[in-house]
Amino acid sequence: MFNGTKIWYKILYFITAMSPSYILFLFGFKDKYIAEKNGYEDILKFILNNIDNIIIAFILFFVAMSLILKLILISQYINSTTDRVGNENVNLFEERNLKELNSGVVSFILGNILPAVILVGNSPKITFIAFLITQIILYILIMNSSDMFPNLLLIIQGMNLGTTKKNDYVFTFKSTKYEEFKVYQIGDTYKSKMYIAMYKKT
Repeated sequence: MFNGTKIWYKILYFITAMSPSYILFLFGFKDKYIAEKNGYEDILKFILNNIDNIIIAFILFFVAMSLILKLILISQYINSTTDRVGNENVNLFEERNLKELNSGVVSFILGNILPAVILVGNSPKITFIAFLITQIILYILIMNSSDMFPNLLLIIQGMNLGTTKKNDYVFTFKSTKYEEFKVYQIGDTYKSKMYIAMYKKT
């Protein structure tokens, strides 16, 4: 799905897409270990003593990152330096012609987010390490997968992800500034299957 796109973009998309699991993990971590914080090392004591503030900070951070990602995507459309899709193929990206839109959200939540928040063992250190390893594995698997990878925070903000009948991926958003239907490619012209399009907001 992300072939031909820059590494910083992949990481930013992955972090914001997985952010619900991080928040759920922190809540679960708090519930499981807060009562036993006296027996842990200083850094874990600090985390457990300030867990509520950390959760709020993480929520604000992920919301900010998703807003930045949305602005970057819209900028790719408004100030695109990549190729515009020609008239012979542009109709494939029209909303009515998309094969799928935001598909796999439920299976993504059940298959990726929920397993990522399982708390392992009685040690917070082991739990953190297990969670980190899980995230690394998920990142490698997802970035090398051709499956759609939904981003809940972007969906909430009106930025959707669809697939065409040729199995290209297209970010779509609606705007009152719509003038004509245009589609731009994101990333390497010869490798990327990622595009972005604006629809008319009614």
